[in-house]
Amino acid sequence: MKTVSTLWDSPHRIFFLLTIIWALLSMLLWGLTLFLSVPFNPPGGPLLWHIHEFLFALSGAAIIGFMLTAVPEFTSTEPVNYVWLKRLAGLWLAGRVAYITAHWLTPAIWLAAMADTLMLITLLTLTTPVLWQDLTRKHLSLPLALLLLLIVNVMFYYELPHPGRALQSTHLLMGTLMILLLLALARISMSMVNSALEEKQAEAEPYLARPPRRQLAIICILLFSVCSWYFPAAGINAWLALAAAAAILNILNDWHLGRVLLRRWVLLPYCTLWLMAAGYAQLGISGLLYGSVSSGGQHLLAAALMTAIIYVVLVAGGVHSGWGLDERKRVIILIATALLLLQLRALAPLVPAAYYPLLAIAAGGWMLSWLLVLTISWRTLWQRPA
Repeated sequence: MKTVSTLWDSPHRIFFLLTIIWALLSMLLWGLTLFLSVPFNPPGGPLLWHIHEFLFALSGAAIIGFMLTAVPEFTSTEPVNYVWLKRLAGLWLAGRVAYITAHWLTPAIWLAAMADTLMLITLLTLTTPVLWQDLTRKHLSLPLALLLLLIVNVMFYYELPHPGRALQSTHLLMGTLMILLLLALARISMSMVNSALEEKQAEAEPYLARPPRRQLAIICILLFSVCSWYFPAAGINAWLALAAAAAILNILNDWHLGRVLLRRWVLLPYCTLWLMAAGYAQLGISGLLYGSVSSGGQHLLAAALMTAIIYVVLVAGGVHSGWGLDERKRVIILIATALLLLQLRALAPLVPAAYYPLLAIAAGGWMLSWLLVLTISWRTLWQRPA
C-alpha cells in the first residue's frame, strides 16, 4: 500500500512509469507482429498503430508527467490533486486498451479517440488557467502546442478509415512533438546547463536559450509538417526540411560553451538537437534526390524524441522524487550504447539485404534502452528517499 500511495505523490511518478512500461509493451507487440507474424490488425493496420502509439501514447504519458510537474514549479502554485492524476491515468490507459481491442471489435477505436481527446482536454484545463494567471505569461506556448497536438490527434482518428491519409497526418503529429520538444528542452536546459557551468566554475557566459532562434526553428518545422501533410509530393518540402535542419543547427550555437558540453546531463539534450537536425536533413536530402520522404529521416526524429523522453524521465524523475541526479558513469554509457543501436533503424532502408536483421537489432536496442531506464528509475519512481 505504501508503494501504491507513493505513485500518486507527484504526477511524474505514475506517468513516467506508464511511459516506461508502454515503451516496452508496445515494442514487444510490434516485434511479435513484425517478426513472428502474430495476427494483429487494428483499424488502419499495425503500422499506423505502431506509429501512433509511439508518437502519441508514449510521448503523451511523458508530456502529462512533465507538464503537471513543471507548471506548478513555473508558477509557484499547488500541484494537481491526486484525483485528477487518477482520472488522467485512467483515460490514457483506456485509450491504449481500446485501440488494441479494436483488432477484435472495430468500433472500440472510437472509444480510443474519445479517451485520448478527453485526456488532452483535461490536461489543457488543468494547466492553461494557471499559466494564464502567471503575470509573465512566458509559458503560454506550451498549452498552445498541446492544443495543436489535440487537433492533430483528432485528425488522425478521423482519417484512420483511410490509412494513406492517416499516415500523412502522422507528419503533423511528429512536427507537433518536435515543437513541444524544443519548448521543453529550452526550459530544462536553462537549469541543467547553467548548473553545470556553476559546478565547473567556467568562465563562459551563462547559457541562454534565445527565443528568436527557437521561434525560427518552430516556424520551419511547422511549415514543413503542414506542407508535407497537405502537399505530400511538392518539391518545396525538401527545402523546408533542410531549412528546419539549418534552424535547429542555429539553436546549437547557444550551446557552444566549452567542455561543459561533455557533462553527461548536458550532453544528452545537446545530442538530441543534433539528432533532430540530422533527421530533417535526411528528409530534405531524400526529397531532393528521390522525390519522397525518407523513413530513415523520420526514425532519426523518433530517436531524438525517445532520447529526450529518457532524459526527462531520468532527470525530472530523480530530482523531483528527491533522489537527485544519478551520477554513475555506467548510466550514460549504457544508455548511449543502446541509443546507438537504435540508429540502425534509420540506416535499414539504405541496406535492403540486411533490412530485417537491422530492424531486429534496432528493436533490441529499444528494449535494452528502456529496460535500463526501468532499472535505473524504479527506486526514484516507486520509493521516497529516506
